[in-house]
Amino acid sequence: MQHLISPGALLLLALTICTVQSAKLWRNYAAAKQTGLPVVVTPLLETQVLAQIATPILRAIYLNSLDQGGGWPRWCRFMIKDWSWEDKRLAHEEYGDVFYCRIHRGHDVLQCRCENGWDMMNRRYGFTKPRDKYKLLELYGPNVATAEGAEHRFHLRITAPPFSDASGVNDLVWTETMRPTGNFLPEWEQGSPGNLHEDVNALTLAVISLAAFGKKLDSVTEQTQDIRLAF
Repeated sequence: MQHLISPGALLLLALTICTVQSAKLWRNYAAAKQTGLPVVVTPLLETQVLAQIATPILRAIYLNSLDQGGGWPRWCRFMIKDWSWEDKRLAHEEYGDVFYCRIHRGHDVLQCRCENGWDMMNRRYGFTKPRDKYKLLELYGPNVATAEGAEHRFHLRITAPPFSDASGVNDLVWTETMRPTGNFLPEWEQGSPGNLHEDVNALTLAVISLAAFGKKLDSVTEQTQDIRLAF
């Protein structure tokens, strides 16, 4: 059986792809340098699939360094999901308060100045969401978290009233959060929590149960038996 594609053709295809990607990277890098900001080149960004697959592997490899406050190595720092939690301010101490993080498919501008953040949050139509990164949240189409412009205003008119102070939902959530927390305290005072992650999840579900479905749980670990699932 003859090969459909010769090794030489595959090699030529690989070289062509590498050349095109390198050209895109250089073009983006040159454009970023014109801003006068420091530029960091990274092979992947944390929002890309390959980066998210690599994250748990790299986190296990560098666990000791992270526990000692050493942060992430330069070569993989910006491809780690939620890298800033372990890295803290190390990247900004190295590159400055504002810098470019550039790859061949696009770019991110990372900044840590409070005044810049305030300015961006108050100029909604000047700094719009990156729609490609919000596609994951559009299981049923655009929504208040992903839409922009007139479409966002449409969703906001529908979702805002139930969550306003006038609806009383904020008071309800606060009161219901305090009640299960009070149930936890006697157990926590006797010793360290056995599984804090499970306790917090149970607390969250207890609040959602009352706020969304009107069902108050007497115990945050209570398993309701009188509800039939539809699946």
